[in-house]
Amino acid sequence: QGHGYARQFSLSKYEGSTETLFVWNDMNEPSVFNGPEQTMPKDAVHHGGWEHRELHNLYGFYRHMATFEGLLTRSGGTERPFILSRSFVAGSQRLGAIWTSGDNVATWEYLKISIPMLLSPSLTGMHFCGADVGGFVQVPDPELLVHWYQAGALQPFFRGHSLGTIYGLLPYWYTLFHQAHTSALPPIRYCIFICRTRSCLTFSDKLTQLSMPTSICQWITSFLSDRRQLVRLGELCSYFLHNDAFKS
Repeated sequence: QGHGYARQFSLSKYEGSTETLFVWNDMNEPSVFNGPEQTMPKDAVHHGGWEHRELHNLYGFYRHMATFEGLLTRSGGTERPFILSRSFVAGSQRLGAIWTSGDNVATWEYLKISIPMLLSPSLTGMHFCGADVGGFVQVPDPELLVHWYQAGALQPFFRGHSLGTIYGLLPYWYTLFHQAHTSALPPIRYCIFICRTRSCLTFSDKLTQLSMPTSICQWITSFLSDRRQLVRLGELCSYFLHNDAFKS
């Protein structure tokens, strides 16, 4: 069945598509919106006696895999597919990017929790990850939107591209992903991976969800304690573009 789904991405089957095709696998897990858990009951029994709790994420994983196979075949094996998936499980990192926040809300609280939500899958090998910038539900006020773009620019997967300075960080991102490929070191990481000074090791529990190099740790810490102390994006990017420690 997976191969049948993969064949739907061929140029002859996918009417109106171009030779270059990127795919967003959204809602690629079983959902029952009017149920208590918004999915099938965990004890629902599938063919072979498997309970739904054991198969829920695998459904999205195999759809992700079939999409990957379809795009790879479509290019004759010459192009690496780009696929963004809502559902993921162990092994999904081999197939494409993921985003974590689902239908997040345009509030400061959701911007705050997006950081630990990305650090968690990063530690498990899900390195190409991001969160909806600006929120999905409700409309952010201008200040929130600007700061959310600042945070999104420093996450591995960022869907908005209206900030030209981001492209100056591409060599840095390629270096981080090379490290992830060769040593499994997450592109975004807890501050303790890099900063071992006393100041980094004595944060309260609420401030230990930190990522990226030391300067960004400090930036995020300021945000968690007082959102109005955020460093301006231009200053932050200037740090990377002119600091010798990040040019290699």
